Amino acid sequence: MLLSHAFGLFTHPDKEWVTIRKEHENPTRLYVAYVLILAAIAPVCAYIS
Repeated sequence: MLLSHAFGLFTHPDKEWVTIRKEHENPTRLYVAYVLILAAIAPVCAYIS
């Protein structure tokens, strides 16, 4: 979902914003899908380097 919205915002932003507005996600799903994934980027990069 995160990557599809990001790609959609670059390719057809008007349609993508309409799609985003129609979605009704619960806060728990948003935290898991976005915050935890974004928070994991730094530790993964530190592990790799």
